[in-house]
Amino acid sequence: MQEDRAHYLSNVSGKHIFVTGGMGLVGHHILNILSQLGAIVTCYDISVPRTSKEVNEKSTLTTSNFWSKIEKNGNLKFIKGDILDLQLLKQSSRGQDAVIHLVSRGTDHSSKGEDIEKVNVEGIKNVIECCKHNGIHYLVATSGSTVIFDGKHSHHMLSEELPYPSVFVDFYSETKAHGEKLVLEANNLNGDNWLLTTCLRPGIIYGPGAWMTIGKVVHLAKNRKMLVQIGKEKIPLIHSHDAAYAHVLALSQLLHYSHHPSSNSTKNNRKHSTISSSSNAQDSFHPSFHETVPLCAGKAYFVHDGHPRNIVSWCSPLLQSLHLQAPKVVLPSFLGKIFVFLATLLCFIKNFCLGFLKTVFPCCSKQDKLKNAHPSASSSTPLQLSASSHEQSDTIPFFIRSTVECTYSISQIEHDLNFFSIVTPERGLAELEEYYKQLLEVEELAQRTENINNRGTSKSPGIFFTSVSKKED
Repeated sequence: MQEDRAHYLSNVSGKHIFVTGGMGLVGHHILNILSQLGAIVTCYDISVPRTSKEVNEKSTLTTSNFWSKIEKNGNLKFIKGDILDLQLLKQSSRGQDAVIHLVSRGTDHSSKGEDIEKVNVEGIKNVIECCKHNGIHYLVATSGSTVIFDGKHSHHMLSEELPYPSVFVDFYSETKAHGEKLVLEANNLNGDNWLLTTCLRPGIIYGPGAWMTIGKVVHLAKNRKMLVQIGKEKIPLIHSHDAAYAHVLALSQLLHYSHHPSSNSTKNNRKHSTISSSSNAQDSFHPSFHETVPLCAGKAYFVHDGHPRNIVSWCSPLLQSLHLQAPKVVLPSFLGKIFVFLATLLCFIKNFCLGFLKTVFPCCSKQDKLKNAHPSASSSTPLQLSASSHEQSDTIPFFIRSTVECTYSISQIEHDLNFFSIVTPERGLAELEEYYKQLLEVEELAQRTENINNRGTSKSPGIFFTSVSKKED
């Protein structure tokens, strides 16, 4: 099956591919895959290391450094740059054939609402602008599986036909949905600056170095903060390597379109694309068999390993193998929903009080720059309010996702892109066990060394001051 996949990706060889966010969890796999296929790859990322300290920085439970995992060769170039720097982005993407856009800002504790919006929305706009400016005709962008999730209604194996909600589970998902719309709207076959686009909606991405997902679970367990499990609702997951392959598969199909048909032939091709979508998946995968316009152009796809599961239940054997305490008590989902309601109600009260203080005493705090950017926030119910609180932590959405099931069908991407997952949940868990065992051993050794050094340095000041006091006497 891997040989079949490699056959479909053969048209990537020799292409100049511009990858934004290539230093990340999915990005470093994409760099390796494209490089192995013979593509000429440029990695544009603000995290590209410049100093030996940055190169040799070790991964932890809350940080990751994938530099050593990237296979460097003559086909791979690195540019350190910000996705918000439009001029540098335009300059760096000249002469490229295609773009894979991965840069994203999540809702960790250090993220602010305006930073999330700038990266996830303005960053997308910059990438689309660069494609038009530099004549780049193919764009694959990462979206997210929560772009149609409101945190209130259960989703069970739903398809891409589900519309965007009026209120999102969190601000991150809202910005990702906005960015996805921009990418899909940019799909255009008219004029010289024609552009084919595809968005992928991966489930929770895991793998070695996934500090925002599995790393968070291990970190909580290590600090004895995961005493109970709330609910057993399932969510989609995907290994970072499979997520990377899905992006390359989408790009490979877009690359089969290499000319600009007339308006009449375009309409015929679109009509034919609809007809052929009901035919055999193996035949319809390769666009040259049936059509000019690739099936995936202008579409968004859910992608995961096909085995939705509860992340805490799935990670319990991992925690036990690491000699960490896994949750022994499973509370009903309705208790979690009560917690979410109370937490969002407190969030509402806090925001109301802060807004009142800003109105009465405008000099006491910074003006909320995003106040009118998202009108949906003003009409939210207490349970939904967490979806539009710009500077919330990621804790409340985490609880929401653990109390409301959200699983999605991947039949569309299996049909259109011939996608299949290589890493099974069992294999992925074994890989995580090996990774985190080594990581925790290194951290424990570093902690012991630091404690010894601290004990040594704490004694010297006392000796110094004693000798000084004797001299003064």
